[in-house]
Amino acid sequence: MELKLLHLSDIHFQHFGTCDHLDSDDDIRNELKFDLEKVVAKNGSINAILISGDIAFSAKEDEYLKASEWLNTICNLCNCLEENVLPVPGNHDIEWEEIGVMLNTTHEHFKTLRNRTIIDSELRKFLIKDRDLNSLLSPFRNFYNFAQKYNAIPLPNSLYWEKDLLIDKVKLRIRGMNSSIISNKKDDEHYSKLILGSHQTTLKREKGMIYLTLCHHPTQWLYDGDGAEEDLIARSRIQLFGHKHIFNVTRINNSIKLSAGALHPSREENGWEPRYNMLGVSIFEHKGQIYLKVRIWERIWDDTIKKFVAKYNTNGLEYNDYEIELDEQERQLMQNEEVNMENEKNDEMQGEIEQIDLTKPNPVRKIAYMFFDLPFHKRIKIANTLNLIEDIDENLNPIQQSQKFLKKAIDERKLADLWELVAIFNTELSELINPFKM
Repeated sequence: MELKLLHLSDIHFQHFGTCDHLDSDDDIRNELKFDLEKVVAKNGSINAILISGDIAFSAKEDEYLKASEWLNTICNLCNCLEENVLPVPGNHDIEWEEIGVMLNTTHEHFKTLRNRTIIDSELRKFLIKDRDLNSLLSPFRNFYNFAQKYNAIPLPNSLYWEKDLLIDKVKLRIRGMNSSIISNKKDDEHYSKLILGSHQTTLKREKGMIYLTLCHHPTQWLYDGDGAEEDLIARSRIQLFGHKHIFNVTRINNSIKLSAGALHPSREENGWEPRYNMLGVSIFEHKGQIYLKVRIWERIWDDTIKKFVAKYNTNGLEYNDYEIELDEQERQLMQNEEVNMENEKNDEMQGEIEQIDLTKPNPVRKIAYMFFDLPFHKRIKIANTLNLIEDIDENLNPIQQSQKFLKKAIDERKLADLWELVAIFNTELSELINPFKM
């Protein structure tokens, strides 16, 4: 099985209200749809869409609504389930207005740190207390409201999310990291860098598992970048980055490092070059050895004909292949065990690593996507109807409340009723058979 991944970055959606016709990037997004339709017809459907940050331009709610509508269209074009979009935040996914005096002081404090051990120690103080972590992440409010329907929000007391996808008998674990936690208007690659923290870059090995990491800022933008790069090269077979607006692929040891380029770079940039990429990830055996193959299709904007075209390699092919020999731990499950994703624990939205079987739809992921896609006041109305609300929920923010509502609906076996109530507001869901009544 070849897993097909669409990699987008730096889309920079802007909302112009009644003047959306003045959006100069709208034509590029429209041409991407035409090009993607052709690419999919030739190479097969997309299984998941990975976005390495800067979905919005100024992190406004209307920008994410516009992004959601466009992504739904993209999913339909490439036969990808809408819930299989996996984004991470970039510096443009921060609401600058939410960075008040106290939070700005916190940012500036972190920007004075250079020692990775000290960075980890200071960051840990925020991770262990929900109140402090919520404050640190408050500028991402609109981003996380957008990302919640894809369940691409951090694990408890953490800054990253993880998903497991299945390739044959090996898991591809995708870790989505947040490199923008102390980002502000002073960001600079040399004088005002950012941080990740080792808890985001320490990738714990498991048998039969391969890591893919998704992050907005390349490691040279980080004060703890040297340590982060060492961690990722050692354990992550595929590293996907955004932010730089320049495409680049390098292989370091057994790790492929890909900078996406930007779908919407600024027209003022030298070498302005919109682009996107598709990856094919598969496992193969050769002469008794087991390899990971990463095939990369580069699609680049041709400003002469105003279309996306293939970037051909020296052999005249539309793609480049990279082959990585798997180590003993990574290939052990493939050789010795049968994997049945249905029989594994799959507690979506409950803090466990979510496992996605790409061979068929998952009704829990579908209803979660549809529920979180509703405006918050409608989620509250539904939660109230199903008696999912408790007094202590008042202390939670809207995203945490919504997560708790869904968890309680799962625990109390109310998903059939939840499906029916969400279907009142969603035409697509109302046309489907309620799987929880079967």
